Amino acid sequence: MKIHKPDKCFITLIILVVFLAVHSSAAVAQDAAAFSKTPAIPGFTLSPDRGIFLVLSDIHFDPFSDPVLARKLASHPVERWEDDFHSSSAAGFSQYGADTNYPLLVAVLKAAQDYGVKQHYDYVIVTGDYLAHEFKKQYQQLIGNDEAAFQAFVIKTMIFISRTIQASFPSLPVFGILGNNDSVCGDYRLRPGSIFLDRMAKEWKGVASDKEAYRDFAAGGFYAAPHPTVPNHELLILNSTFWSASYNDACSPIPTDPGSAELGWLTWKLYLLQLKKKTATLIMHIPPGIDAYNSSRSGACGPAISLWNPKYATNFLQIIATFKSILRDGYAGHMHMDDFRVIRDLAGKPFFEIHSVPAISPNYNNNPSFEIGIYRRSDAGLVDYAVIYLANLASFKDAKSAVLPSWLIEYSVNSEYHIPEYGPEAAMKIAVAIRSDENMRSQYLRFYNVQSAKPASVTTNNWLSYSCAQTELTQEAFSQCSCKNTGHDTKPDR
Repeated sequence: MKIHKPDKCFITLIILVVFLAVHSSAAVAQDAAAFSKTPAIPGFTLSPDRGIFLVLSDIHFDPFSDPVLARKLASHPVERWEDDFHSSSAAGFSQYGADTNYPLLVAVLKAAQDYGVKQHYDYVIVTGDYLAHEFKKQYQQLIGNDEAAFQAFVIKTMIFISRTIQASFPSLPVFGILGNNDSVCGDYRLRPGSIFLDRMAKEWKGVASDKEAYRDFAAGGFYAAPHPTVPNHELLILNSTFWSASYNDACSPIPTDPGSAELGWLTWKLYLLQLKKKTATLIMHIPPGIDAYNSSRSGACGPAISLWNPKYATNFLQIIATFKSILRDGYAGHMHMDDFRVIRDLAGKPFFEIHSVPAISPNYNNNPSFEIGIYRRSDAGLVDYAVIYLANLASFKDAKSAVLPSWLIEYSVNSEYHIPEYGPEAAMKIAVAIRSDENMRSQYLRFYNVQSAKPASVTTNNWLSYSCAQTELTQEAFSQCSCKNTGHDTKPDR
């Protein structure tokens, strides 16, 4: 790959090895907030035509991590929850294999906040999955089986997380996206037009303040919002749970097809933007394409398993190809790992990139992390991003740790991969290099679960499936790519 001079705005970023230290004594270490008292990270200079934003993903907040506290939270209004969490004796960070507890959430937000003091974020994106895995099961085990009380608890938890994030960045717009776990009905079971959607539409400022956004979100959990700094550009916040292969509208009195309705909404929105000579960014939780983890579990050249229902995936790809001239970038979560998708036109030219942001929750043995992105103020296009992660999570199993949290800058994509500016073509070059260059592949394997020493799902044996998933979004194309040189039939499993 041709070596280019790295973008100046991230040169300082990549050479910094910064430790965000907790300024607390052992005497106050029992207080969860003490873990997050960190100094600001020295800033880097942005040119006037560039802006910066923060992305948080897959928080999976677990209000049950202290079982003693669970009943108190259930009985108290959400306004008392912060005091309740501070009263807890469980002040260590949740560890690998567990979802995010309150001390870890506060630490992540404080680290992101401190970084933003110098960097001056323009906005915040949260790419979904606010709630912990197996939320209802934990509620029933610790609190009870009252369905109405459970639904009220889900809404209180969503409100608490949303307000905690907004309070960390009080002057910034926060654009929330629903994930598959964010529902009162269950995983992948969000009910269209539910009380849950209406309550969150009223809670999220960017939705509540716009009549059209409120209407759309209350009906389907998706909405459009003007970009906070770029004129004539909109953020289209999608509810890709409706398009998931696992979605089930089991909680509606009469099951409907919200996935098709949302695709109609997306088409209409993009059509109007094109008429008005405007552009758009797409933000979602579940990215389109192939589930590399499940597709590679049976060994080399296993059946291709799609993340989305294929009929929705096909229509989505046709829609964005139709409006590719006005699309800039895409952002997603769900995978819990650091990855991307590249979409190409019929001639093979890359025209759209979806960046999957690694998780805050260490549930899948990844290190907790967040990302910052740099975009062009002229058209909102992403030009660079960096991953910041907690490097010593295992040292904080309890509040008595003698060491300090180490928030490190893992890499910036431009500097690490020697590209002048990130975008669809650069992402495609990275994907090709991962397949052809062992050093690039090693970097990808290291970055995938954010430097975690724990075993990752991608290995030196199955890496091709993950690499193919980056560029081959249909089952047939993925099978042809992942079965290459394996001696297996390249026809996809039907």
